[in-house]
Amino acid sequence: SRSDESALKGGAAEASIGPIRLTGFYSDDDKDAVLNPDGSFNRGITMVPRIDDETLEDIRDFVAPPFRNRFLPMRDVMNEKIVGGNARIRVLPSTYIGFTAMEMRYRNNLHPGAEDDSLIHRFNPDPTSLIIDPNRIEARDAEFAAGYDNRGLGNFRDLVGSDFTAILGNLSVAGEYGKLMTAREETFTGRAFAAGPEAYLGSAYLQYENFNVQALYRDYDLHYDNPYHRGFAETNRYDQTLAGDEFRLWNPMFSYLAENDPQSKAERGFYLTGRYQISRDLTLNSFEYDNYVRKVDDTNSQRLTVNFEYRPIFPVRLRVRQRWSERDGKGEDEVRGFSGWDTRFEARFYLSNYNRLDFLYSSTNVIFKPRPRLGSDGDGNGGTTNLGTRAAPGQAFQAKYVHNFTSGLAVTVSSEIYDGFLYNFEDNEFIALDGTGFRNWFMVRSRLSNELSWRLKYTVDNQDVVSNLQLRNFENPIDPSGRPEGTAVKDNVNSFRFQLDYTF
Repeated sequence: SRSDESALKGGAAEASIGPIRLTGFYSDDDKDAVLNPDGSFNRGITMVPRIDDETLEDIRDFVAPPFRNRFLPMRDVMNEKIVGGNARIRVLPSTYIGFTAMEMRYRNNLHPGAEDDSLIHRFNPDPTSLIIDPNRIEARDAEFAAGYDNRGLGNFRDLVGSDFTAILGNLSVAGEYGKLMTAREETFTGRAFAAGPEAYLGSAYLQYENFNVQALYRDYDLHYDNPYHRGFAETNRYDQTLAGDEFRLWNPMFSYLAENDPQSKAERGFYLTGRYQISRDLTLNSFEYDNYVRKVDDTNSQRLTVNFEYRPIFPVRLRVRQRWSERDGKGEDEVRGFSGWDTRFEARFYLSNYNRLDFLYSSTNVIFKPRPRLGSDGDGNGGTTNLGTRAAPGQAFQAKYVHNFTSGLAVTVSSEIYDGFLYNFEDNEFIALDGTGFRNWFMVRSRLSNELSWRLKYTVDNQDVVSNLQLRNFENPIDPSGRPEGTAVKDNVNSFRFQLDYTF
């Protein structure tokens, strides 16, 4: 594995007996982890880039002595030994049922001499070890306290699960089940049959010549903390939590949790996607629908996207992409609810020598949930206000031309004007813009050999001046002249980007 945090280092063996295939595996590897001030494990962390402990010590020297225990080492501080196995039974030629069991044992590399039953080798998911002000913790931050806690069990983590696969003609179905064993039973078998956090995933895929569709259902419990859990979800485990606010954390590097944690957030939902070629000229390139509930705060979200393509003649492609999305934030103080839509019209013309001319028109709008705290009249009854944003409409137009001089040398020229929010792909770079401006970019792409290529991109982004109200002066937000007290001027931005790719 390219991930240090998810890598297994050890060995495995496999044997088949008739319709039964048995697999056993063993791993012994050091992992990165966040430590509590007392030295015990808080939770694993995936650092990109991985910060060495010497750098962490240098950072700690700048911190006041009473808070230096919040900046303990994180790299390779936890030793993880895994023993597990899988039994897979072939019921029919295309139908399988599998069973998996595994145990992970932990030791603290900073305290190798501590006894096995010492709490220094166990997990205590205390949110106050990460978050400076506990009063900032909201319902959406429940993932912190829901981390694995084995102080009452032992320095191990046990998991069991099952899976199945079946193919019936053009239909393929599959399912998985996992359980984190948290019951305080003395034996592995006793914990396996006792209650514990669970995860379910089921999918079905139907394939025909001009039509395919896939349906997926998932249901992950809040306390199901499996470091190797990679089930489908719209967001990762710490998305939209305080882990994304570095200034709320004792150590800003704890924000790696929000950026890189590969586990799925606790959610329950249904996902549907497919493609349908209606005729030779008209194709529904894709449709997606997802409706799910975030379990930490019972927030419901849904998204529907359809993408049509029409080809009146072969070199001409006309595309329409429409997306509707909505999040229903719960509670009076929850302001993260929204509803929005995004419409994109694209005309693509394929010219000779693989040259291409593209035109794009984008129209978006997002309507936010009311924020009564901004319009309160002092007694909590709400009111009217000139502050805040009720909706954020946006539109943009782009023209782009790609010219191939040779099979290994090409240039791209693009010009776009935008008013509001715009996301787009510029070659292999994803960009997001917000404001009003005029953006031009020019790129040279060259392939020197089958293994080596480079790109040079020059961008000029000219944004209009933006004026803001100075909200800190609540008594007089606008002076008698009617001019805003605070202004922010966005100048022209000129940027270069050089990318070198080598394929081994």
